[in-house]
Amino acid sequence: MNISGRSAIVTGAAGGLGTCFVSSLLQLGVKQVVAIDIDREGLDRLAADITDPRVLPKFLNIADESAVLELFREIRGQNIYPQILINNAGMLCDGLLVSKQGGFIRKLSSANWAQSLSTNLTGHFLMAREFAASVFESPCSSVDGNSSDTAAIIINISSISSAGNVGQSNYASAKAGLDASTKTWARELASERIRVCGVAPGFVLTEMLADIDPEEREKILSEIPLGRPGRVEDIWIAVKFAIECDYFTGRIVSVDGGSVF
Repeated sequence: MNISGRSAIVTGAAGGLGTCFVSSLLQLGVKQVVAIDIDREGLDRLAADITDPRVLPKFLNIADESAVLELFREIRGQNIYPQILINNAGMLCDGLLVSKQGGFIRKLSSANWAQSLSTNLTGHFLMAREFAASVFESPCSSVDGNSSDTAAIIINISSISSAGNVGQSNYASAKAGLDASTKTWARELASERIRVCGVAPGFVLTEMLADIDPEEREKILSEIPLGRPGRVEDIWIAVKFAIECDYFTGRIVSVDGGSVF
């Protein structure tokens, strides 16, 4: 897929990865980027840092079905039919399933579990569903069915934690579910020339991971063969490959410095 002239949606746009995705898409000549986040202050910073009129900041909770439906109604009303969706929004609310602290037993709460799956899995489902429906409705979708060109692409930002990680049973379960959905949607949508794939970052120093205990951070870094955390630009390179390679679908590529979970 040639990125130039396309319209895109980026969720989690106010974070480190999301901001990189937005600015990189603009550099490659997209027509619009709908930049979605639940962080109003973060969106304000994004708008202040990237003043390009092609950026359309939208405050949205992607786990709110009615809000997602309204978003797509709104952008259709502006004759915007995006062909690129980067499903990047995510959150961490880590905790052990059960742990002992002093004389007390602490349990991972059902609210914590539900919150993680809501953002990290259900929200991605809602965005992917409405995005695909929008592609079906697009006046530009009726292209020769024999063409090898991609009509649209969904890129789900997963995580190497999908293989399981201590203290992240909620997050790991959501990301594993997202990986399975990625492969399923790729098969379902291939006939419409909509590709679906995933990028699974390893340890990337973004705001989400900034509060990790320094000792724990050093332990994690010591287990990365390349000896350093990932940069947001490293993840963008994989996303760019996924967009541009018209024969890449139904797969999740790990960008993790060789980490083994």
